[in-house]
Amino acid sequence: MFESFESRQTTLPPHAPPTESARAGLYHPTLNEIKEDSISLKAQQYWQKKDAKWDPEIVDRIYIKELEHNRFETKKLMLLEFSQYLEKYLWPNYDDEKATLEHALSIVLMVNEKCRERIPAWEPIIKNGVHDVRDLPYILMLVSLMTWHCFGTSSLRDQEFATNKNLKKQWRAFEKKYKNAAQKEQLLFQRTWISNYMKGFVEVLYSIPEVGDMDPDAIAYCERFLEFLIDLEAQLPTRRYFNTLLDDHQILVLCKLSPLVKREKGSELFKQLLEILKFYAGFEIHDHTGLALRDDEMTELHCKKLTELQHIAYSHFKESLILLALSNLSSIEKREDLLIHFGPLDHEEIIRLCKFLNIRYQKLVGEGVYDKEFLLEVLIGKFEKRISQIDKINSLPLYPDENTLFDDAVVKTQFYSGDLPLALPKLNLQFLTIHDYLLRNFNLFRLESTYEIRQDIEDVVKRLAPRVTYPSGMNEFTGWARMAVEIEQFNIVEVTKPNLGENKPAQVKADVTYKLGRYTESIQNEWDSLKQHDVLFLLSIQAHDGTSDKYKDETPFREHFGLKYVRGCEVSDIIGDDGKPIDEVGKPRIEDRRPKISGNTRTLPVLETIRDLMQSELVVPEWLHNVFLGYGFPGSAHYIMLQNLPKEIDFRDTLLDYDHLKIVSDEKDTLSPPYVIQFPEVRKRELEKSENIDPNELKKVENEIVVKTYTMPNMVEAIKSGTNPGLTMVVGPPGTGKTDVAVQIIANLYHNFPEQHTLLVTHSNQALNQIFEKIMALDVDERHLLRLGHGEEELNTELSFSKYGREKRLSLLKEVDRLAKSLNVGGEHGYTCETAGYFYLYHVLSKWEPYIDKCRQGLEKRNVSVEIMRNEFIFTKYFADAPQPLFPENASYAETLEIIEGCFRHIEKIFTELEEIRGFELLRTSYDRANYLLTKEAKIIAMTCTHAALKYDNVVMEEAAQILEVETFIPLLLQETEDGRSRLKRVILIGDHNQLPPVVKNMAFQQYGNMEQSLFTRFVRLGVPTIDLDSQGRSRPSIASLFNWRYNNLGDLPVVHEQYEYKKANAGFTYEYQLINVDNYAGKGETEPVPFFYQISILTTYNGQKALIRDVLRQRCSWNPLFGQPAKVTTVDKYQGQQNDFRTRNVGHIRDVRRLIVAMSRARLGLYVFCRLALFKNCYELTSTFDRLLERPTELSLRINEMWPSNRDFDDYSEPFTIVDVVHMGKYVFQMMQEQLEYAKEQNAEMEGLIKDDSPEEQIIVRNDEPDEDSEESAASDDSIDSQNNKLY
Repeated sequence: MFESFESRQTTLPPHAPPTESARAGLYHPTLNEIKEDSISLKAQQYWQKKDAKWDPEIVDRIYIKELEHNRFETKKLMLLEFSQYLEKYLWPNYDDEKATLEHALSIVLMVNEKCRERIPAWEPIIKNGVHDVRDLPYILMLVSLMTWHCFGTSSLRDQEFATNKNLKKQWRAFEKKYKNAAQKEQLLFQRTWISNYMKGFVEVLYSIPEVGDMDPDAIAYCERFLEFLIDLEAQLPTRRYFNTLLDDHQILVLCKLSPLVKREKGSELFKQLLEILKFYAGFEIHDHTGLALRDDEMTELHCKKLTELQHIAYSHFKESLILLALSNLSSIEKREDLLIHFGPLDHEEIIRLCKFLNIRYQKLVGEGVYDKEFLLEVLIGKFEKRISQIDKINSLPLYPDENTLFDDAVVKTQFYSGDLPLALPKLNLQFLTIHDYLLRNFNLFRLESTYEIRQDIEDVVKRLAPRVTYPSGMNEFTGWARMAVEIEQFNIVEVTKPNLGENKPAQVKADVTYKLGRYTESIQNEWDSLKQHDVLFLLSIQAHDGTSDKYKDETPFREHFGLKYVRGCEVSDIIGDDGKPIDEVGKPRIEDRRPKISGNTRTLPVLETIRDLMQSELVVPEWLHNVFLGYGFPGSAHYIMLQNLPKEIDFRDTLLDYDHLKIVSDEKDTLSPPYVIQFPEVRKRELEKSENIDPNELKKVENEIVVKTYTMPNMVEAIKSGTNPGLTMVVGPPGTGKTDVAVQIIANLYHNFPEQHTLLVTHSNQALNQIFEKIMALDVDERHLLRLGHGEEELNTELSFSKYGREKRLSLLKEVDRLAKSLNVGGEHGYTCETAGYFYLYHVLSKWEPYIDKCRQGLEKRNVSVEIMRNEFIFTKYFADAPQPLFPENASYAETLEIIEGCFRHIEKIFTELEEIRGFELLRTSYDRANYLLTKEAKIIAMTCTHAALKYDNVVMEEAAQILEVETFIPLLLQETEDGRSRLKRVILIGDHNQLPPVVKNMAFQQYGNMEQSLFTRFVRLGVPTIDLDSQGRSRPSIASLFNWRYNNLGDLPVVHEQYEYKKANAGFTYEYQLINVDNYAGKGETEPVPFFYQISILTTYNGQKALIRDVLRQRCSWNPLFGQPAKVTTVDKYQGQQNDFRTRNVGHIRDVRRLIVAMSRARLGLYVFCRLALFKNCYELTSTFDRLLERPTELSLRINEMWPSNRDFDDYSEPFTIVDVVHMGKYVFQMMQEQLEYAKEQNAEMEGLIKDDSPEEQIIVRNDEPDEDSEESAASDDSIDSQNNKLY
């Protein structure tokens, strides 16, 4: 049975944390439902048997009795799809000539069901020997130029041909092809199909009455048809000719004046879809060239149409339209103005005007002509000025208020199941223009952020548990929330005047004071970490008598809890006790726990950035523009296709030694690193440019790099491609070293192009810190590194790489003072960078230059001894803290001179760096100084995608497949232009589209809007060339076989064959991987599992399962030092990019193959999957993995009494001990615990015997002293002993 969610008034799910709300509204059949349904019984009888025979009557009966009779119930479709109806029965037995209509429609239904469930729909069809039907040119023929035969008047076609002569040539070619065709039926069908389809839609649309009962299927059909038209209009290949046909058929006006639109209820979705169709029908793009039209060009086209109308009015309608002909254009572009001029015309005059304007006046369906009202609407729609989308967006509040947040539509979208279309933009493979791309993302991102904010607010308010107290009638919060505090004082301090053309204040500034004293230290630290530009929400709650009652889902949330107002704000300052803003540098801890923040209403950063971009001149690199929009040759942005490639690349430490070089080279002579390699592409291009080309030399260069033939492995090719300009796409399967590739590319860019700036972006702070720490270990000057965001404090280093901690000016100036003191020069020379510069010029160089000249001349003339050089060295006192002796006794003259010059280079570097940051003298605040570092000094800037609004030459994105597309694209747009062109030179995207996509909580935005599609995944689907890393070094080869089928030629690194831990078995387990079938326990399904594995990560696909397992572990294991907690209990989604030695799996709804790949690829040494086998063994998408898992027993097989580490070979499966079921497992664990307790008692008795042999005095000292470091280390050592003992099992 389905659970009804129509009456729910909250985004909080009924029985799950907020993050699982998206799944709450979907129907997921239980095992019993699957087994008992008639569909499953038919599947077992007809197509799941090995010797199943084909019977076409079965297909017809299932369609009529199971599907059509039940109105195509979702449950029936899901069960048919789950039983592999398409793969095993429908498609293998499909014959074009013999198949019935029910057979064809059944295939359509199964493909649609797969799409609804987000399961690959076409693979079963393609694998059965059919080309990918999605790529057939036949589809485009249905909306080609031939469809213009269906125009209401041929003069419209001639008008279009007059503006584009190429169209006329194509038309003549089609006419010739049709004339010479032997069978014209197919061509006739192609050119009339879309027109006939629209006519059929109009018939259905006008069959729906304005009042009374209506057919829900007819309305659903009309809504789906509008969705289809929107899809055609939203992609350039299909809209090129179709948009003109849509205008000729007047579908927009027919829909607007239809009885359905006039209905008070039931037409809301249809109206919303109609608005989207209207928007795309008039989109700012040239339909034939695909060029985006600017506002001034759109205005010019609009004026041109009005001018033509005036010419016709003046020439043919002088008596009735003379005022229109003589009016200025601005007075005839509004609806009411046009009605004034067209309204007085009679029906015959309007028809005559339509003939002059090439407008269809005869009915599309039926006979006769349209009435006056209809034709007036057509004329107004043609000449009315279009409302600017930019103006619409500017009028929207980017911060959602209480009305936006608690709109009922927000709740409905979270339970989207795919049954109906939605009035949402779709993120497809192709986009019309950059503006179209930003607009779709803006709308989706705004809705998604609104949804998430509402979830957070509802969760917080529910936890606060407000109620009204008597007799005061004041609010009281009986609960508490980690992410919310009660405001103690709120004072508005400034209200600025509205901006020009607006009627609301441009800014409202207020002081907010709150107390934190009653919270734990960890929560206090979180609130203390607030800083400028952090976003907060202010809630106004007025509780009433019913607020304290238990909340029911069908009750409006705002009304129940008395939530009156919601306003967003941004922190502008943290105010100290003295009333002055606290500087971020060395920000003191506020001990009285009464912080005051000053905030003003501003927009959410990403939404504001998108809105600002839409109003600016968008500049995308020319080499990336077409690929990004999804048109043209997919490989056009690859470095091989670009000009101005670097002549040589310094690979630095990419190739570690000569043995490493020999892997990719045929060179025989030994070379020493670093290796500088010149590539053949550049040398060949240079030879081709020369006037006299030697063919033999050109042929010789084709496969030659400098002095050797070079065969590039994938990892080195990825680094080479990333160092060259253009777009680099690196697909990194699990354990193949994606992070190392990113680090090496960044290091090579830093050394080969020192004048360029590189932006490093990742999805998470953890991944960012991993990369940043590896970069720190390379030969990169620390002053050129910058880490932005909240995760900087988690870096494993004592250095500060935040933009506030990178100011070295003060420490450098202290060195200047120390140098002045060592030279006996009085004065405050380290006061500023300017005084330091004068000191260097007049005191350092004036003494250094005569001295070094004397030393260098002595090297030539041999008139200065080493002893004189040492005695006269002017910086001896300054380098007194350097390793001594500064000059070795046996150092030669040349060696001593090198030491002297090295010392001066150190001093010179101090003053060089001070000169570089001399601009700090003009910057008063640390914020300005930090931004100076960001823009002037830092060469490698690392941040998460939420901060990526900066301007740089190169962008490197790791985890690119997990980043929302718009968050990936924003850094590519926000580049400083050079002569009107983007300065962006390289885009390196590193990720894995076969693993988890970006997290989108709302199901409608995720599936219908396709918001979970990353830019990386879209590029892969478009066919952009990728470099696939092909060697994994994480998992045992046998475990890797569970997921490497998803990749092309994924092999293993030698380490997984050679290291000892990979050669030996997992202590206590018979197999290195195994699937364990978990049947009902005590007649029930999954209720309270008993997971126990030491130092094992437990992954589950549901947050609900995660919470349950954690609770069980907390109650049964955490208190017992013999067991303790597993290393990690989390969801699959949160564990991508990490690894562990062993892994257990509670498999939930995992038909998404990407989630399966992540789950299978985390383990290094052991993988143990716990699941209900019957649910998954028939899943077509999982067969490659589950077939391999099922090669082994499905009962847990252990090797008891085995010590850790094991000396048994990994392929030794002898002496297994089988755990039959949950009861058996419980008994075994209990017996093991008893044995451990006995062992612990024996150990304790032995220790007590040793203590009794000690002196009483020592015994008292040990017991009565406070624990010192030794005792703590001893305790830790004891814990380690227990842990090691526990590993016996």
